[in-house]
Amino acid sequence: MMKPSEAHGRRPDTPCIYVMYLKDAPATPIGLISFCRRTPDVPMDLGWTVAPDHRRKGYASEASARISRYWKDEFGIKEMCIVTSEDNIPSRKIAESIGYVDGGYVMMEGKKEVAYVLPGMKKFEGQIFPFWGDGEIPEEDD
Repeated sequence: MMKPSEAHGRRPDTPCIYVMYLKDAPATPIGLISFCRRTPDVPMDLGWTVAPDHRRKGYASEASARISRYWKDEFGIKEMCIVTSEDNIPSRKIAESIGYVDGGYVMMEGKKEVAYVLPGMKKFEGQIFPFWGDGEIPEEDD
């Protein structure tokens, strides 16, 4: 979960999950955006998934850009990342299209994954990035 020092002393109690809907079909979810901290050593990460019928239409780009901007503008989050596999070209293109830059790499489940970070952030150099998180709750910063 997010550290209070990252968000002006505020933080949600759980990872943030946003469900994507189309304006003309609000009862049918088409995907989701997640924003969570999996380990204290890696900043909050932004991820997405979109139903196959709705891919390649810009929904992930639009939604992830809005969520990223929301956390930067409303909560003052200065460090965020996106982690994906090297061969996931669509997700890599989305990360770049919403302003994230090459962030080095992390290790997930023993496999090297590419990382994207906000401009100005330090690159990762193989930090451990557990898919399901490490179960540790970050220390309270006052």
